[in-house]
Formats: sequence, structure tokens, C-alpha cells
Amino acid sequence: MTSTPDRPVVAPPGLQELADGVFAYVQPNGGWCLNNAGLVVDAGTSVLVDTVATQARAIRLREAVVGVAGAGPDILVTTHHHGDHVFGNAQFVPGATIVAHEQTRVEMIRAGLGLRELWPDVEWGGHAGGAARPDVPRRCHDPRR
Repeated sequence: MTSTPDRPVVAPPGLQELADGVFAYVQPNGGWCLNNAGLVVDAGTSVLVDTVATQARAIRLREAVVGVAGAGPDILVTTHHHGDHVFGNAQFVPGATIVAHEQTRVEMIRAGLGLRELWPDVEWGGHAGGAARPDVPRRCHDPRR
């Protein structure tokens, strides 16, 4: 692909190893609703920190994670309720246990799919583009207990 001032070549999203077993899933600059995710793999267990905004992006994230962690993450840590961090959760359950702050579930339900109203022309995919909301943890882990 040729780069032009109007259309610069952007690297595809992917996992970048930061340290042994520690990865960042980096999405390219220049788009909307972009976030990064993290993956830690050690002794046969893997932890994914956050997902991504659309079904297509979540499928690419899952493929990258499976390429490193085999069957996929054992644990999915949701840092907060924003759609660019949670809409992709559905690609990882069943299989991964979702862990989050006790208020994350409440905030996810409250926010619902409101993010898609900011960009109504985006192809969100089945998990966020339809009537269903993203996978919401039934019970969030509280490390104080």
C-alpha cells in the first residue's frame, strides 16, 4: 500500500511483547474510539486487560490472543465501563472469567450501548449493533472480600 498525505499507511493492530509474557495490544492511531488492551501469560494462565469497541476489532483481538495464549484468556479484567473497553467482552465468554470493580457492572448497565449513538454509521457488529448489550459481569470480584 502506498502512503499519501491524505491516506498514510497505518500499521495493523497487534500484540507487541513488552517483556517476557507481557503484551500490549496496540491499535493504530488515526481512528475513532481506539484503546489499547493488555495480555499477561504465565505458567499456562492468561489474563487479558480490556477489550475493544466493535465486533470486528474484538475478533481480531481474540485471534491475536489465541495466537499467544492458546485457547484464549482465562481471566478478562475490565478496567471500567466505557464501550471501547467492554463491547468486545462477548468474544471471550464463555471461557474467560470477567473480573471488575463492583460498580463496573452497574455502570455498564447504565451506559448500555450509548456509545454507538456517537458514531451511528459504524458497523458495531452483533454484540453492540443489535439489541443485546455487551457481556456484563454477573458478579464482580471485590478484592477486599
